[in-house]
Formats: sequence, C-alpha cells, structure tokens
Amino acid sequence: MNRTVSLWCVAILVLGSAAVVAQDAEDAFEHGVTLYEEGKYAEARPAFERALGERPKDATILCWLGSTCLKLDQAEDAIKYLQQSVAADPDYEVAHNNLGNAYVRNNQLAEAEASYKRAIELKKDYFDAYFNLANLYARQGNYLKAYNNYHRAIDLNPGDVDAQINFAYALQKNGEIEKAIQRYEQAAKLDAGRPALWATLGALYLRVRKPDQALAAYQKAVALEPKMAEAQLGYGTALYNVKRYEKAIEALKAAATLAPDSFPARFNLGLACAAAGDLTGALEAYKQALELRPDDANALNNAGWGSFRLQKLEEACGYFERAVKADPSLCMGWTNLASTLDALGRQQEALRAWQSAVEHCPREPAAHAGLANLLYDLKRYDEALAAYLRCLEVDPNNADAHNNAGLIFLRREALTEAEQHFRAALRADAAHVPAMNNLGVILEKKGLVDEARKMYEQALKLQPDYRPARQNQERLNKASRPTG
Repeated sequence: MNRTVSLWCVAILVLGSAAVVAQDAEDAFEHGVTLYEEGKYAEARPAFERALGERPKDATILCWLGSTCLKLDQAEDAIKYLQQSVAADPDYEVAHNNLGNAYVRNNQLAEAEASYKRAIELKKDYFDAYFNLANLYARQGNYLKAYNNYHRAIDLNPGDVDAQINFAYALQKNGEIEKAIQRYEQAAKLDAGRPALWATLGALYLRVRKPDQALAAYQKAVALEPKMAEAQLGYGTALYNVKRYEKAIEALKAAATLAPDSFPARFNLGLACAAAGDLTGALEAYKQALELRPDDANALNNAGWGSFRLQKLEEACGYFERAVKADPSLCMGWTNLASTLDALGRQQEALRAWQSAVEHCPREPAAHAGLANLLYDLKRYDEALAAYLRCLEVDPNNADAHNNAGLIFLRREALTEAEQHFRAALRADAAHVPAMNNLGVILEKKGLVDEARKMYEQALKLQPDYRPARQNQERLNKASRPTG
C-alpha cells in the first residue's frame, strides 16, 4: 500500500504477505492486494475477510484489512483489525504505524502518538513513522517536536517531496515564513510539476513583498493547471502588484469564471480595473463582489469610490454609509462619506461625518484635516484652528495643516505664529507653493520687501500659473516703481 499525500497526510507502507497461508486464503489475500492497489477498496475488503476466515490470527491479513477499512473511512473497524494485528505480532512495525493513522482519523491523538513511537522503537530508520509523527505534532501545534521529526524523516529520505511540503506548511503555520519558503523551494526542485506547490510559493512571496518571485511562481502554476482558480487569482494579484494591469484583469476574470463564488477574485478585479482606468469595469466588479459579501466594508468603500469617480454622488454616498455601518473603524469610509456629502452641498451632514471620522479614527490626520477644512469653509475659524492643531499633534509634518493654520493666524494678524507655521510647512515640503506665497505676505508685512519678492518668485518658478503669487508679485513690483 502506498501512502497517500495531503496536508497532514498519513503514510501506509506496502505490507508483506503471510509466509504460509492456506491456498484459498492466499488466493483471496492476493486478490485483495490487487484490488487495493487498483483503488477498489470496497471490493478488497471482502477478499481480505475471506482470507482472514482461513487465518484469523494472521497479523499481515489483519493489517491489510484494517488499512482497507481506513481507506473506506471506517476508522473504528480499522482500529479493531489493526489492534488485532499488533496483538498477533507485537513487533510488526507497519501495523503499529497504520494503527496510528487509524487513531488520527478517529481523533484519538494520544493513542496515535504512542503507536507511531512504538513503530519507531521497532524500526529506527522508519521514515513513514517519523513523517506521520511529525504531522501529528504539527496538527497539535507542537512545532518543535514536529520539526525534529520532519528533520529525521528528511534525513532518511531527502528526496521525499511530501515531507518537504508538510515541513514547510508547519513552518508557515508557525509564522516562520522565510524558512517555509526555503522548504517549499526545495520541494519544487524535487518535483516542479505541482501547481498547488507553485501557487503556495507565490502567495508566500507576495506576503514577504517579493513581487517578481511571486509572479514567476504563479506563472508556473497557471502553465501547469490553467483551470486552477487559486493560481489564476494569485497570478492576477501578482500582475497587479507589478503594475501590469491589463494582464492582471485577464487573469482575474479567469479566476472569477473558474470560481463563481470567489470574493477575492472579484474584489481584486475591481482594483485592477480601477488602476487601469476602467472605472465602469471596476464598479461592476465591486458590485459582483458585494453580491457574495454584501456587508464587506472595503468592497462597499471601493464601490463608493467608483461611483464617486463616475459622478454618481448619491449612489456613492449610499455605499459609503453602508461601509461605515459595516465597520465604524474604517477611516477612509468616513472621510469618503464626508467628502461626498460636502460635494453634494450637504455641509451639515458632512460636518457630522467628519466629526464621526475624528471620533472613530483619532490618529488619522486626514480626519482632522478634513474637519478643519470644512470648519474653515464655514468661517468657524477658531474651531478650524483647533482642528488643524490637533491634526499637527498627530502628524507634525503635515504641510497643508501648517499652511492653513498659518492662514488663520494671519487673519488674526498674529504674524509671528503665522510665520512659524508657514516656515514649518516649507520644512515639511520645500515645494509647497501656497506656503511660499503666504510667507512672502508675512515678510512683506514686516517690511522685508526683497525677501518677500524672492518668495513670490520661487512660488511662480514652481507653479507659473499660481495667481495669488502672480498678483502679489505684480503689486509689489508696481509699488516699487519710481514715480515722477
């Protein structure tokens, strides 16, 4: 019997035939082995039972029969026959190993551990027993013991792909991603024909921000199995990350077709369409994603963004409202809702939305800045200044907040404070044209005309069509002309 492989797979070795059995028992036994190896487990069981009828204490027949029951997902029968096998021959290491597999299937993990350990005691170089014991420990989250047994199994059989894969998966589950990648890479060297292995590698490369390696891994997965939805999804995501948006759209559409219930395929398709400038396609993809997860806050927010960009402001407002209801901590949902309400001219509602943004996201500079900007527009300057200062507590290098706070101080004729903020804005962003112009105004008010002129000139050099600086320069030049 060859071991079957899956995550936390178990191993069943080929069992030796009994040395001496009656001819009828031997014929039935050999027939059972043939059926088993052909995967005809339901037919193999009665053949082994006939053989057992002739030799009821034969450990080998009992082991084959128990292992066949395990293949038929009849764990309790498997345990019964395998227990009889080890009772008939206590030194039969294969029966102990397979009994461990049956115990695992029946969730009797302590018994399984004891059976695997007994198999190893009987055969110190028993690869499958080490492998199965490692899988058991990994399943229990006992990763140190799992690692030790995987190492022992791989030392015994370095070319076993499944041991490398399961070891890698245990490392992955324990958060040791770089080590997991190394094991998966080793497995891929041993067997490059497994699309799921390449897809797993691609996902881990994305996780550790290696987009080129992720793309190469997913390409191999898709080439091996074009109809593997997971591979197409990962391939599309990797293409998106390297800004190959059209190809990403193609792969993500394939993933969505292959897996009609895949939310990530549709959500990521929306991202790729948006990045490619196809706003209609993006909005449609987000709507399809929401059919699968109606209350997903990120999909609702992105659908709102698409609607806003397509000038569907009322529709956008509805999506943003649903987004913040689904997740009140979603800062971008609140800021987008407030901005949309403001664009609709619903300033009081926008003000409440900005206040909610600040309440739910007190460390988000955009929330404080948005609230401050609206208060400024409403000519509530004292409240606006307080909001700008709170923004600067969170983000001391926010050039816009410094500039706008400086404007309010300028309105108050508090020139020292205004100058401090305009200069702070320029320290944060040396190319901040409004702050240059405003600093020029301050310098002019202080009688530093030449310095003021330099500020206006610098602003216009960066942005020749900036009207406030142009007007200030022209006014200053006109005032400085000689008269006669």
